Amino acid sequence: MPLSRVYVGLNDLAIELRMPNIFKVLINGTVEKVRECFPDIPFGFGGLTLPYRGHPIPCYLLMGEMARLNCHFSFLRRSFYRDIQGLDLRIAIASILEGLKKAFLRSPEEVERDHQIFSLLVQEWIRPEFVSKGG
Repeated sequence: MPLSRVYVGLNDLAIELRMPNIFKVLINGTVEKVRECFPDIPFGFGGLTLPYRGHPIPCYLLMGEMARLNCHFSFLRRSFYRDIQGLDLRIAIASILEGLKKAFLRSPEEVERDHQIFSLLVQEWIRPEFVSKGG
């Protein structure tokens, strides 16, 4: 069967690589290298929620990485339903789509600035279960 989409599951990849930080593959070039292998195939990674929600990385920064790597799709994060409590689903989806639109319309300087902020936050975070196990 022909390959029609490529999706990188950040959690699965981090587990496979024994990395204590699921986002590190976005700053060490791993996801970028996978992306380069499939330039003409719709590509996606990670998961989305409201742009200013998401822990430990705000989703607008993850959207920025998706735009930087020219992604075509993603999934909703497990935390999405918790994050939209009290909101109309249509408004929540519109907010995500607007966040993605803004991410794709950034200038090269904004892309670089956001990537630097993303990288700093990623470098500071390690999954709690790795800390408790002496990871």
